[in-house]
Amino acid sequence: MKNTEKVRLISRCDDFGSCHAANLAIGKCHKEGILTCTSIMVCCPWFEEAADIARRNPDLQVGVHTTLTAEWHLYRWGPVLPVPQVPSLVNDRGYFHPRTQEFLDGNPRPAEVEAELRAQIDRALAYDLDIAYIDYQPNETTYRLIDNNNETGEHHYYVQAIAFGEATPTTFNATKFTVVPTISTT
Repeated sequence: MKNTEKVRLISRCDDFGSCHAANLAIGKCHKEGILTCTSIMVCCPWFEEAADIARRNPDLQVGVHTTLTAEWHLYRWGPVLPVPQVPSLVNDRGYFHPRTQEFLDGNPRPAEVEAELRAQIDRALAYDLDIAYIDYQPNETTYRLIDNNNETGEHHYYVQAIAFGEATPTTFNATKFTVVPTISTT
């Protein structure tokens, strides 16, 4: 029996919105047919340019790349929310911590994690982006997004804290919207 189905490849890039060069590269790779999917970081300085590129390319599948860390040494970003609303998530300069351990050492408050993740998702939606999925920084083991598929086939995501020193993780109700699930290999 001969397999007549075409092989399909989904290529995905992270960090859309992190910098101008990443935005240009992702836009070019998509236009040349290399890239089909990208995840956007709404808390980064070049988010608005990335959102504009995404809106002009409706066949580019976009997800929200939620983040609570900023790993670059001299290039930093902070929360979407005002720092006074999420003080446990930032360093003394108002930026996200560079590493997960430093984030945990700052004793992040679960309510602030929930609020910031909601704000990141809401900001993407406010820019009229057709969000297909949610993912997160690979080095962040402090939370995960749980897909609670209901009877209507919609996927509502909830944020669960993983490493806040609690015996049992806390589940938060996150902003609900319909998304297409994604498979992560990381």
